[in-house]
Amino acid sequence: MTESNAKTVLRWRIHNGDLPLRQRHLRALKVLDLPEPLLGWIHERLEWAMFNMLEGKNEAVLVLDIDPANEVRLSLEDPRPAPSFGTGDLRSADDRVIGIEQTGEQFHGSVWIERDGSLYASVESLHRASDTLCHDLAKTLKFTPQTQLLTVAEVETAAAHGAAFLISDEFGFLPITAANSSEEAGGEMQEAGVPTADVHADAATAAEVTAAATSTTEDSIAGTSTIKNPDTSTPATEAIRNSFSKLWS
Repeated sequence: MTESNAKTVLRWRIHNGDLPLRQRHLRALKVLDLPEPLLGWIHERLEWAMFNMLEGKNEAVLVLDIDPANEVRLSLEDPRPAPSFGTGDLRSADDRVIGIEQTGEQFHGSVWIERDGSLYASVESLHRASDTLCHDLAKTLKFTPQTQLLTVAEVETAAAHGAAFLISDEFGFLPITAANSSEEAGGEMQEAGVPTADVHADAATAAEVTAAATSTTEDSIAGTSTIKNPDTSTPATEAIRNSFSKLWS
């Protein structure tokens, strides 16, 4: 979600002709304090778009523009390759990380790190669909999720250990490397989505995930073939990476 004086913009990934986090997206709209009739209209328009705008496409990005007068524009775009991020792409205010910016574009999503068995999101509150899913997955896997505006140095330290990442409604899980910029990180765009991480199954069962997730589609990303790898120094990061890879596999 991106907010400006002009409008609020949301970018939601469509996969296999469906919107995987539909109910979470709709709940996230409530933080915008939109009138109930407008929320109902958006819900109906979303259903209409899924049936009439895809035109046979299985992969797309649904873009929702909401201006200050509550005028809403809904459109579809082709999915973009997922970008590569380095710590030089961190966007900050008063030394607190508030997002990612690259070549002038502010990317939608929240910066997370793993530290001492806990996951920290550098936001004041979690409301995006992908953020709430990450939070619920972390709780299910017995990692403590917290919100805390992180310093640039904290994210840089985590990135040096492979424990910093962006969670995005459009791209899912994107690692943040210790490179000063995307060019040093490789500079190339990845394929949309994320590769399946090589992790081992552990005690997270389908029943546990059902308690944390809210739909069959979300449950399927973290079933018995997931999730913890006890042999990695960043078990929470690897678990979240693996879980999100299943969302768009």
